[in-house]
Amino acid sequence: MRRWSDVIQLVSVVNGKDTSGYPADIYTPGPDIFANRTSAGSGEFYRAAQAGFTVDKVFEVRLVEYGGQRFLDHEDERYEILRTYEKGETIELVCLRRDANHGS
Repeated sequence: MRRWSDVIQLVSVVNGKDTSGYPADIYTPGPDIFANRTSAGSGEFYRAAQAGFTVDKVFEVRLVEYGGQRFLDHEDERYEILRTYEKGETIELVCLRRDANHGS
């Protein structure tokens, strides 16, 4: 059952300059969109762990709302989108953060 009860922001990244004029990545969150939070499969979880990552969250969003962003914000935290899986009119976003023991 799809509830669309989680709110996320997809984050765009462009090359720009910081406040001192040095080259920097500029992260720009988009508007709030509704998503379904799902769980990662065991295969995805173990592949990520072997690479030094923790699959933290998996979201399903409407395909028309996703524009290839590499990051998303949820509940005041930023996540990297590791993989995407198209499923008809929706797309699954597998999100992660690096384990503290493995660096960034």
